[in-house]
Amino acid sequence: MNQKGKILGIINIFDLIIVISLISVVIGILLNSFGYSSLKKKVIAEGIAKIKVGIRGARVIDPKIFEKHKKVFIIIRNQPHANLDVLEVKANRRPLIFYDQEKHKAIKVDNFEDNLITDVDITLQGQAQLTNDDPPSISYGR
Repeated sequence: MNQKGKILGIINIFDLIIVISLISVVIGILLNSFGYSSLKKKVIAEGIAKIKVGIRGARVIDPKIFEKHKKVFIIIRNQPHANLDVLEVKANRRPLIFYDQEKHKAIKVDNFEDNLITDVDITLQGQAQLTNDDPPSISYGR
């Protein structure tokens, strides 16, 4: 770079940054128009999808807070999803598991010490779209 701020005496550094920015914008617009955008997911099918959500070691006093036939709003990987219907709720107290060396098998014992540790399995249902991503994904309406 010389005294005037030009690279090899030909082009100004700021002009070079502007040219590179414009070229990258044009390339982005072209890629988007040819369908290489992640925002333009091609929808294969639409319909109702059911998912099971497992909450392991939930510290709840009363598992009835997850009520059937109510709507829930969930966030998966910091992405908000639509309100989904609760179809089924199963709550089980987590047992303690020990290994018996004499009998060579696991022994399951009810945990009476900590009655807050609960495993909750919830079945949710909502309107969804199946896309042709690789691998195929299901996205719930927003």
